[in-house]
Amino acid sequence: MYTHLAVPLDGSSFAEHALGYAVLIARHAGASLDLVLVHTSYSVATMDVAIHETVQGWQDEQRAQEATYLHEVSARLAREEGVRARPVLLAGSVVGALEGHVRESGADLVVMTTHGRTGLLRAWLGSVAEGLVGRLRVPVLLVRPRDGEPRPEDAGVVFRHVAVALDGSAKSERAVATALALAEPETRLSLLRVVVPPRAPTSAYLPHAARLNHELLEERLAAAAAQLEERAAALRALGRPVATCVLVDYHPAQALVDWAETNGADVIALSPPSRNPALRLLLGGVPRRVVRSGSVPVLVG
Repeated sequence: MYTHLAVPLDGSSFAEHALGYAVLIARHAGASLDLVLVHTSYSVATMDVAIHETVQGWQDEQRAQEATYLHEVSARLAREEGVRARPVLLAGSVVGALEGHVRESGADLVVMTTHGRTGLLRAWLGSVAEGLVGRLRVPVLLVRPRDGEPRPEDAGVVFRHVAVALDGSAKSERAVATALALAEPETRLSLLRVVVPPRAPTSAYLPHAARLNHELLEERLAAAAAQLEERAAALRALGRPVATCVLVDYHPAQALVDWAETNGADVIALSPPSRNPALRLLLGGVPRRVVRSGSVPVLVG
């Protein structure tokens, strides 16, 4: 279970949509909770002392307002939800400051909202979330406001059904451990694998090519199913309720999102994109597209 959560806020009610999930996880896991806001300062290129002092006064006032906001949210959570949250006001670049706080505080899960409804807000939150996922070594739970979000007063299991996306690589196995840390004993796990059909003919003779492509696809499906079942068997031996499903689609990210939404998954767990630039360009698109495409929360780690 996660023991120390960090929730990045920006002063907007939109970012606070992540609090519902964070409070639920903190309650069930007995985890501590940090409310983190990064003050971004600005400077004015001028030699005029009066202008400089005016700008500095604005910044001091803004920092005071941000500190007050964090304390008010913290007090509200304590009063209404019975959860103690520590207000943390940082300074610097948003992604860099958040990364430093997570590392120094020992937080093991970041819960944040991503993708606003308006262009500017969507771009800012999306870039912060993407920057954190690319740099943090702890999981990030990304949520989007939608109907039916869990409320702190809800009882029972927080995540009843977790869809775990695997791709056959050892790296993707991290998603299993990340999901298990979020799951409870009653949580159902669905291990998913998307197999992409062959795109190009494997023979210049089209009927022969169609047969070869069909055989190749069948081989891939059988290998994927066997690998998922082997992983599922190990989890079942630990008493976990696990199912497997192999999907066939040219667009893995959309296939995962569609399956999760159709089958009532509460969250999609997947491994982060590679830190290697070349592999990141090749593999990083799936996590990014999963986050952008659906309304189901995504746990990347």
